[in-house]
Amino acid sequence: MKIRSYVKLNESSRKVLLNNFLKLVNSEWTVYAHHMTIVYNKSLTEIGLNNDIGKEVNLNVTHYGYNEACFAVAVNGYLSTNKTPHITIAVNEKSGGKQVMSNYITDWLPLEHSIVVRGIIYEGYD
Repeated sequence: MKIRSYVKLNESSRKVLLNNFLKLVNSEWTVYAHHMTIVYNKSLTEIGLNNDIGKEVNLNVTHYGYNEACFAVAVNGYLSTNKTPHITIAVNEKSGGKQVMSNYITDWLPLEHSIVVRGIIYEGYD
């Protein structure tokens, strides 16, 4: 089992993402849109953020991007060890896509206006 820390979106923020971006996603893809990874395989204590567990934070959605495996939105507003902090919206699982493949999106398209979403910081095991 590996530890991971993430910002889990509240339901109203998840709905905002789905209302804004689901129309851009193939209807056969599996929808997620529920978290932004902070760090994988390390605890928040190891990166000096253990006091943040349970804290509510805002994330600013600034870009969207996709590849053949997934569709995601880029965010800022809280630390992430990912090169591009993001929330995976949907994954092409029928073709072998996995959520982690959002890390391989290279072309991010800017939004005309950023969108603010909210979530709570969690830590747990896969």
